[in-house]
Amino acid sequence: MKTLMKNPFLVTMLIAALGLMYPVPVTAQTFTTLHSFAEGYHYYQDPRLGYSAETNSDGLSPNGGLVLSGNTLYGSTAGGSTSGFGTVYAVNTDGTGFTNVYNFNPPVGFDFTLNQGGFRPATGLILSGNAIYGTTSGGALDSGTIFSLGTDGMSFTNPYTFTWHNYDPFFGTHTNIDGASPTALILSGDTLYGATLISGISNNGSLFKVRTDGTGFTTLVTSGFKPTTVSQNMLYGLVGSGNGSVFAMNTDGTGFTILYSFTGPVNSGSGTTNSDGVNPNSLVLSGSTLYGTASSGGSFGQGTVFKLNTDGTGFADLYDFTAVSGSIGVYQRPTNSDGAGPSGLILSGNTLYGTASSGGSFSYGTVFALNTDGRGFTVLHSFTMGVLYNGSYTNSDGASPLAPLMLSGNTLYGVTGAGGSSSQGTVFSLSLPVTPPQLTLTASVSFCG
Repeated sequence: MKTLMKNPFLVTMLIAALGLMYPVPVTAQTFTTLHSFAEGYHYYQDPRLGYSAETNSDGLSPNGGLVLSGNTLYGSTAGGSTSGFGTVYAVNTDGTGFTNVYNFNPPVGFDFTLNQGGFRPATGLILSGNAIYGTTSGGALDSGTIFSLGTDGMSFTNPYTFTWHNYDPFFGTHTNIDGASPTALILSGDTLYGATLISGISNNGSLFKVRTDGTGFTTLVTSGFKPTTVSQNMLYGLVGSGNGSVFAMNTDGTGFTILYSFTGPVNSGSGTTNSDGVNPNSLVLSGSTLYGTASSGGSFGQGTVFKLNTDGTGFADLYDFTAVSGSIGVYQRPTNSDGAGPSGLILSGNTLYGTASSGGSFSYGTVFALNTDGRGFTVLHSFTMGVLYNGSYTNSDGASPLAPLMLSGNTLYGVTGAGGSSSQGTVFSLSLPVTPPQLTLTASVSFCG
């Protein structure tokens, strides 16, 4: 029996014509400097105190991740503005409308406790409705505060002020009942979870929770733990001691468990290299999997991206940042192809986005993307070389990104702690490539006998 295909040429041409539609060129990412912080000027609040501050018009050294409300980004700076002691600022996503929402006040005379509201905001902001939450140094008892601020710059309050800490000069210890120098803050419902750097009962800092209205303060753990993410009734975070660890605990403070402890260096003679990383500094949760970065260690000593199941199993080193070599610029900074010192990890779908604080083509850091299976590493932006000015480099885009990125739609937003037109840091946006929809073609071919 003879089998014939009807009009085989037509089918072939149809498939070929449809094939011409793809691949469509992928839209390239576009980097935009939304704001470059202005030059600072030194002044002494009181020469007897032995410290100085820098003032400028808008803030210096943005030090935390951004939050978004509508088309407005909010962030904080560790110094600068008219007082020299930090700001909360706002800027539109197109770079217009920059304003200082709140300027923190300096301490008065010898007594840091005369500054009731705190100064030098210490962590990234949290946005809930029209309220912004964050932490500061100083405050009424000189141990730090949690502050609340309306997005319109009004209604500044301190829901919680950390208690006075006792200093023992013989042992060099700071102790109190709740901790001092808050360094981390996350929100779940109406409860803030955070960590303090020092003090507490053991002088090793503390992990705490408190309601957004300042009531119900509870010390959960005292030993330098940093909460990073919360899911239902579980907290996940990082331990800073040793080479670093990942922990889990119930939000009521029970069930504390070390899920994974990072290993020591394999060869200390060639730097901090190992199989998994050292000093984990960011963590995100997706389902039952944690993804994170370690700022150093790994095969080349420049940091890693890793994953870990929430039950402590399945640790995998997804990516090792490559060795740095050579040098560039007056300060002889080493470069590589992908960056060094990763941090600020976020997750969207199956893609991880993060920053590296140094390395890259000009040694001023990168923004990168990586699939959750460890494949497809891509440098989205390498911060550029600048011009030496007053002992620092200035450039068009910024340098040393450290804070977590934020993704809205198809655009990443972030900050750099240095660089920009006055070397005081920048706020930036980075539009991501748009992947065209994929067409699945099923050829229907008729046969006759």
